[in-house]
Amino acid sequence: MTREEWRSAQIAREREKQERIDVHYFADAATHLAELLLEVLDPCDGERAFHTKLITDLRSDSRAVYLEWCLHHPETLAAFIDAGRNADRRLQERVLHVIRSMAQEDDRDAA
Repeated sequence: MTREEWRSAQIAREREKQERIDVHYFADAATHLAELLLEVLDPCDGERAFHTKLITDLRSDSRAVYLEWCLHHPETLAAFIDAGRNADRRLQERVLHVIRSMAQEDDRDAA
């Protein structure tokens, strides 16, 4: 394998990795929103079918849904990815806060 072929393969691997991350963020955020909407929509509301199908599709093949949204809803897809990324970041910050608080309590108990 030439250096150029190796570099090309490396770029492809990086793109695939980023796509997997984006699919995860998209699926998490879209599922969360659809579930919230199902909680507040009237049981007879026809919009429920869309959200139910979206959840089902995301659970069965989130990458396929992601690729479909890439083609038909790219701006909305980008917003879901950002929302998923931000939610993940906030969760990590909360976990870090809990860990730090626990460490401080341990330090106080040891003193």
